[in-house]
Amino acid sequence: MTRHHGGKTGFTLIEMVITITIMGIFLGVAGRMTAGVYSAYTANMYLNPLPSKAKAAMERIIRELRSATAASVTQPTGSGSIQFTNDQGTTILLNQTGSPVTTVFMNSVALVEDVAQNSLQFTWDTTKNLVTINFTMQVVMRGLGGSTITVPFRTAVYVRN
Repeated sequence: MTRHHGGKTGFTLIEMVITITIMGIFLGVAGRMTAGVYSAYTANMYLNPLPSKAKAAMERIIRELRSATAASVTQPTGSGSIQFTNDQGTTILLNQTGSPVTTVFMNSVALVEDVAQNSLQFTWDTTKNLVTINFTMQVVMRGLGGSTITVPFRTAVYVRN
């Protein structure tokens, strides 16, 4: 049996206010969830190229060092640079420059650039013919409030006698 109240149908003011309140709460929660996803996406956009830049530079440095001979390895200007001769007879100088240090060079060709700061350090152990490489990149996350992200790499390469 259906009841009609004076022939009028529709929503009361209280029903409308409750519906609008519930929708506002739902949209607020959905907005916060979307903002979190967008923030993670933005961070990933900035972070994704960093490890690949640093890894590509490290792989190139390692490849070149493996082709060096122990007698040719020197550290001309301290731990931030190293010089050696590869198996083709080419002298290679790995160094960094900038203030703060922003670019890593291999024979004046940039391997890593456009970052906030680099730290490239070499340790040459002549008794073991071992070169230890510590490489750290720092990048300012412009889209994420200017926070700094650090990407560290460390490896060691045995140089041929």
